[in-house]
Amino acid sequence: MLKINEIIAHNVEKILEQKKMKQNELADAMKISRSTMREIMDGGKVITPVLQNKIAEALSVKVEDLLSMDSYNGVSQNVIPVLMGQVYTDNAKNAINIADELSEYILFYRNAVDNGKKMECVWK
Repeated sequence: MLKINEIIAHNVEKILEQKKMKQNELADAMKISRSTMREIMDGGKVITPVLQNKIAEALSVKVEDLLSMDSYNGVSQNVIPVLMGQVYTDNAKNAINIADELSEYILFYRNAVDNGKKMECVWK
């Protein structure tokens, strides 16, 4: 089964080819480091809804285009129904950023628990 990060990375790569762009140009447009861009494209970084929105804005596409599975099976379907409308107030933007950070912590914790013994160490 494909992971959402793999699907998004695949679709970003397709869109970059169509737009004759390179990953480093996308990274610059998103104001992220090239190493973070590589993590996204390699599936090593969790692509949260906020990050999905950033990628879509930088590529001038819809978030749904990033989630499309068209190229995998020829049938139009979205992986997740994501409704990321424009946010206009500073409070709403701050709330989304806080939620994004919290989701990163939650996913890190889940991965640490999943890795079990690999993550065990003596804390001093």
